[in-house]
Amino acid sequence: VGMFKLSDYRMVFKVGLIAILMGIVLIGIIGYMATRMSAIDEAYLDTIQRVDASTTSIAQATRRAETYRAAAYALLTETTDAGNARLLKVTQDNSAQVLETLGKVKADLPEKTGELNGQIEGFKKAIAACTPTIEYASTVTTAEENAKAAERMRAECELILQASVASQLKFAEDLNAFA
Repeated sequence: VGMFKLSDYRMVFKVGLIAILMGIVLIGIIGYMATRMSAIDEAYLDTIQRVDASTTSIAQATRRAETYRAAAYALLTETTDAGNARLLKVTQDNSAQVLETLGKVKADLPEKTGELNGQIEGFKKAIAACTPTIEYASTVTTAEENAKAAERMRAECELILQASVASQLKFAEDLNAFA
């Protein structure tokens, strides 16, 4: 009844034993790498499906906010009723789309709810400040009345709207870095 001595076996058996041991270790490493790669794949899939789509949506919302602002200022030079009605509709549609888009992003990125609530409230304040001036500007057709509307726009709306749009741009940049 003897002890197991490796020296009693032939070289081929010894090399085979080493090869089998390396194969078992290699299978273990491959299995570990596969599970780690799967976790990385899931994280990137989350980034692509949720965060990347939200970043694109935020960029669209910011573009719509800029369109809202541009249409509001275009009202200050419009002298026809048809043009005023068209530009008023553009401001109304874009303000609604901005709020809708921010709401969707908020649902997709619950970890950014606090920041998005700030964006939504900031834009709502800008709309509340600008709506009376925009509605007034949409009713005037003479150069003198447009000048009065421009003064109101500068006094009541310009700073808060500019701050809201700048805040959205900053948030878009931050979200891009987050992704």
